[in-house]
Amino acid sequence: MRSIGKIWLSASGLELVLRWVFTLLSVWAGIAFHRSGDVVSLASAALSALLFQIPPVIGKLLRLQVPVSFRYIWFVFILAAMYLGEIHSFFYRYLWWDDMLHTCTAMLVAYLAMLVILISTRDKTGGIAVRPMFLFISVLAFTMAFGAVWELFEFSSDQLLGVNMLKGRDSTLPDSVYDYGRALINTMQDLSLDLLGALVVALLASLNLKRGRLFTSAFGLPLRQFQHSNPRFFRTR
Repeated sequence: MRSIGKIWLSASGLELVLRWVFTLLSVWAGIAFHRSGDVVSLASAALSALLFQIPPVIGKLLRLQVPVSFRYIWFVFILAAMYLGEIHSFFYRYLWWDDMLHTCTAMLVAYLAMLVILISTRDKTGGIAVRPMFLFISVLAFTMAFGAVWELFEFSSDQLLGVNMLKGRDSTLPDSVYDYGRALINTMQDLSLDLLGALVVALLASLNLKRGRLFTSAFGLPLRQFQHSNPRFFRTR
């Protein structure tokens, strides 16, 4: 138990150090963007710094312990999406970066949806009461609904703020005209990637639940850590 505790503390401590290092790097990048007059990049840097600090804030607001695995997943996601993707322009340097992030985001949302469903459908004793097929359909539906709402947000941002979230304009051409056909193709590609990511998580969740291995499998490691850190939500049988 002591060795496990030491590993937990070292992993948690490393996450804390990494989180603050990249928060400060984002702030430093924001200062550079401010000096150069790049308002859009400054906003991205500020948002990146804030998002790195979300896990402890969520923990305090919801009165729960955020497991170290969840914090690492969030850190890697913000590192890839905001720090590398926006601040260092990986979205424009590598055309596959956006597709990779969309798929990973869908998997992250699907896993969180599974956690919420497991908690909300537990029986009177705190045990898991959901059936595998219901879990599969619910995770899939929740993730696709989230993806559709996000696409509506991107469309609204493009129309109201004049940004290019749906890639309707060719970023390599300074005076390119917004192409709604191009934006529609990007939307359908994003929704397809959302479906792919959701299917992977929903399938693994339902199969592991059916076999009674949802908490004991490698797939269930974050679930085990969440259950260990927050035993009041549900228990395993």
